[in-house]
Amino acid sequence: MALTIKDVAKKAGVSIATVSRVLNNKDRVKDETREKIMAIVNEMNYVTNFSAKTLRQNKSNVIGVIVQGVSISFYAEIVKGIENKANEYDLRLIVCDSENSVEKEKDFVRFLYDRSVDGMIFIVPQMPSEDIVKIHQDNYPIVVFGSNMQEYNIPSITVDNRLGAILAVRHLYSHGFTKIAFIGSIEDEHNSDRRERLQGYRDALKECQLELLPEYIENGLYYEETASGAFIRLMKLPNPPDAVFCGNDEMALGVLKTAKKMGISIPEQIGLVGFDNIRICQYTSPALTTINQPTHNIGVLCCEKLIYSLNDKGKDAKYTNLVLQPELIIRESCGC
Repeated sequence: MALTIKDVAKKAGVSIATVSRVLNNKDRVKDETREKIMAIVNEMNYVTNFSAKTLRQNKSNVIGVIVQGVSISFYAEIVKGIENKANEYDLRLIVCDSENSVEKEKDFVRFLYDRSVDGMIFIVPQMPSEDIVKIHQDNYPIVVFGSNMQEYNIPSITVDNRLGAILAVRHLYSHGFTKIAFIGSIEDEHNSDRRERLQGYRDALKECQLELLPEYIENGLYYEETASGAFIRLMKLPNPPDAVFCGNDEMALGVLKTAKKMGISIPEQIGLVGFDNIRICQYTSPALTTINQPTHNIGVLCCEKLIYSLNDKGKDAKYTNLVLQPELIIRESCGC
């Protein structure tokens, strides 16, 4: 098996980025560290990865990442996965925070290609699919996470969001909750993942033979603050729910905080399940039951798909949509 830059970094006890700086004669590395790394490189007979050599030929060795919000843990962990894989190929990242704005996404696309990046990764883009298709038709290598772009021959990765929502509602029902509400983003026509979670909620209620009440579906806009207002409205209903499934963990955290202020005990009075499994979920009180998305692995896979595109390799996988399976993470907020 061919040695990688990761093997050199592990033996030297340094980061991949440090090894890369030494191999590329960059500054900011101590002399003793540089000498140690070069000794290990010679000892292991390491040569720079062939794919990385290919990437550097007439290319900038830089890729762009456009993300909705780098301050959100879910997206930050995906970016970290992209960065870790990119480091193995001596690629560098420019990360652009669109702040959930379509116009900012479009501006960043222009900015990145003005900087001659080799390719781009979109993480849950807000732009309509037709705009992304136009970028692809201009022969720019791109990868999309969050929308199935296979019909347009654009490499993409999605999670089975409908199944994740079904797992959440099934679990609440198994604990005896029968009045299950949904807080999500119900007016977002461009985000298929959000539509699929709402559809999964509806399908699961039907499967469990529970009544679908329109007043139990609230628009939390995928933010903690708006989810708090949605939860208050649900609790003021003449027939309030006994459980809530939130379309992401940010909203579930808003429900936890608001329930505490209202003197409502979770899970004794209200069951609660989120979606994403961001790190803080295990530290809340009660710890949040949620649906896991493999965030770091998503980033790694996105970067790998872009590398395939840049090198014209892996043609069978290049234009397909890879569907990842969600997992129910059981903690305390549902009564377990």
